[in-house]
Order: sequence, then structure tokens, then C-alpha cells
Amino acid sequence: MEKFENDYGLNFNNTFPPTLTYFYELIDLSKNNDNFLTKEEISMYTAIPTGASTGKVIPHIYYGKYMGILDFLKEKDKFKIIPTRLGEIIYKEDPIFAEAMTQLICHIRITSIRTGAPLWCTLFRRVFPENNNVVSEGYMIEAINYAYRQMKNDISKVEKKKLGPLLSCYTDSFSKLNFFEHKGETFRLKPLSLGDEYIYGYAYALFYLWDLLYGVDTDEIVENDLLALGIKEIFGWDNENFNEFLESLQNREIIRFNRQITPYTVIRMRNTESIENKMYSLLF
Repeated sequence: MEKFENDYGLNFNNTFPPTLTYFYELIDLSKNNDNFLTKEEISMYTAIPTGASTGKVIPHIYYGKYMGILDFLKEKDKFKIIPTRLGEIIYKEDPIFAEAMTQLICHIRITSIRTGAPLWCTLFRRVFPENNNVVSEGYMIEAINYAYRQMKNDISKVEKKKLGPLLSCYTDSFSKLNFFEHKGETFRLKPLSLGDEYIYGYAYALFYLWDLLYGVDTDEIVENDLLALGIKEIFGWDNENFNEFLESLQNREIIRFNRQITPYTVIRMRNTESIENKMYSLLF
């Protein structure tokens, strides 16, 4: 049964898809104000709309946490926003959060084992892979609810109106990934196929998940441990795509592996921080 470190519920987004420019505003606020603030005060400083009973401030704080961009402390109804190292990198390299690399990073983190959003994880790690990456919206809702109950032993249900933000996330917020093909009520997850200049973003997925499951001091894993990271699933890849990815990493001396032994082993040649520092290096 999957465990999530930060579970704000299947419907945490409160019907709002992520607006990526809001994350710049939240990080910028954190740099200039380290106080605990109400959502109304955060709205006043950032212009992120909010209201008495709803609004976009709190959902975007949760989105930011799931995407690894920011952390927060909470005291009653007040939040203190804290940028993460990853958030600081994006803030410096892509302050308007418009690059495909930024969208890739956000996708990696929100679908991550343990630290991702349960709704995103359930769809990308369970529902799409178990249905050959093609599902109808109606079936998607049923399957997410069933898989979530299996993973969490929880009777929570995703509502159709609150599934919309996840789907529109990939047709709007993450549109540069060109990930979803949408015909009528059917969604097909296409293999993610960004160019070679995004190799360090892909490598970040491998190393972040590796650290999360096996620890930063583990330099070598076997084939089954590699597959357990779910990289194929979150990128919609088949075996050929995945093997090309591994070959690309080996060609850049990011990893080393030997397929002549069974099960093969993968040795990483870099640490995660060095990969983070290079994510945007081939784009400009």
C-alpha cells in the first residue's frame, strides 16, 4: 500500500489547475517576508485570488509542495512559505515558469512516489499503465477511486469536476510536454519525447526517485529496483523508450550499466545536486 508523506486529499486543488506564474509570486514573497501570513495577506502581496471559503492561494501552496518548489509551516490559519533548493533553481533559471524543462520538473515531482500528489500518482502510476495508456474520462474516475482505495484503504472519492484541473494541467499548464491526446472523452498518454537538451531533466527524475527509495548513499541498484522507480510509467514510455533513455545517460557518463549480466545493475556516476545544477544548461 502506497504511503504519501503529504496527503492533502484527492480533491486538494479545489477545482483549480495550477497557474505556474503563481509559484514565482509565492517564492518572491518568501524572499521578502518571512512572517506567518493568512491566505488573505498572501493574496494581497501576490495578487493570487482568494475568498472567504475558496480561492487559489491554499491550493497553490499545496501544489508547490507537491511539485517540490516550496515548503511551508502552518500555524492555525497562517502560512510561512519556504522556497526549496529546487524552487530557488527554477526561480533563477526560469522566473516566469514558462520553459518545458520547468513543466517537466513539476510533472516529475507531482507524480513522485511518496512525495507526490495522490491523485496524480494514482493516474500516472496505476490507471494509465494498467490500461495501455488509453482511458475514457468516466472510466478514469472509477479506476482512480478504486486504485486509491486499494493503495490507501480510504473511501475518499475524486469528483468529476475536480478531475478537470488535473486533465487541463496537461493541456494548459504543462502544455509544452505535449503529453495528452484528447479525443472526445478519451485520453491517451503519449510517450514523453522532449529533445536531448532535456536529458538532465530526465536524469533528475531517475536520481530524485533513486534517493527517495534507496537513499543518497546508494550508488548501485539492480534492474528490478530501477523499474520500481516507475520512470517508464510517469513518462508513458515503452521498453524501447526506456532503453534509449538509459543509453543516453550512459553516453553522458551520468550512469553506467551492464546488460550482459542478469539482472543488470546500474551505477550512478553523479550526485543529484550536480544534476539539478545542470538541468537548464543545455537550453540556452
